[in-house]
Amino acid sequence: MGARPDQEFDLVVASGVWEHMRDAQSSLLMLWSFVAPGGYLFLDVPNSNDTYYEIDDRSDLPHTLFFTPNSAQIFVSKLKPRPITTQIDPGGRLWTENSNFSCFESMDLFLETGKEGSELRIMIKKPV
Repeated sequence: MGARPDQEFDLVVASGVWEHMRDAQSSLLMLWSFVAPGGYLFLDVPNSNDTYYEIDDRSDLPHTLFFTPNSAQIFVSKLKPRPITTQIDPGGRLWTENSNFSCFESMDLFLETGKEGSELRIMIKKPV
């Protein structure tokens, strides 16, 4: 994933990234290392509990990792320093068998989907 920058950030966003990594824990630790004290890490990954994953002939990008709310929580619980807050909610892209879109035109449209959809939204806050 490249060299670690000398800088930390108040907000690190990895949307549609974590599920493509080879090692879930080491890639999450690397992303966490970019977050400044008091900052946030936001992840958006496919929700393996969604009905989309029940369809045999689906064609999706080469995902190497698959997450449920419980499995994502297990990885997050191993972060050091331990997060002071973690929120993992289903949401994001609404998916139906006839839909063929993979992104939103704005954050407002993303948020409007509420707690339905084929993604997991993960927000983690680092202690100061």
